[in-house]
Amino acid sequence: MNALINAINEKTKIILENDGRLLKKSFFGLLLLSLVFQGGEFGEVIRSSMIDAYIQVSVFVGFTLFVFIGLDSLTKFDVKNFLSKTQKFHVGIAAFLGAIPGCGGAIIVVTQYIQGRISFGSLVAVLTATMGDAAFLILAIEPICWSNTFNIYVVIKSIK
Repeated sequence: MNALINAINEKTKIILENDGRLLKKSFFGLLLLSLVFQGGEFGEVIRSSMIDAYIQVSVFVGFTLFVFIGLDSLTKFDVKNFLSKTQKFHVGIAAFLGAIPGCGGAIIVVTQYIQGRISFGSLVAVLTATMGDAAFLILAIEPICWSNTFNIYVVIKSIK
């Protein structure tokens, strides 16, 4: 009987934790929507910022995916064969892809990991080298700093 009560209490705890996360996400979504629908200059600034960010990031990520997926599709380049022959370099390649601004490189590496073509170490390399959208800011303001950071990421992640 105690095992049954403990199991019910554990399931209740899990349900409440999941509902709490959902509630937080819902609250954030409602807050974001309320900011978007504000009138006047404040609402215009929020809307234009969101539109600009979405367009700039999605175009860059889309271009990155097009290049790498297009390489596989359009040129008859066999990614599976390439990855099986270059297993020593997976971590370095993954670190390079992770250091590219945006998340396109990380998406490519994660999909290859899910398909079982690369190692867990490569997955860790891409995710730790990924600066994501912060790389766009550094690239725009200080291109030399971004270049140095990019090179350091690739070298360090290739060594590990």
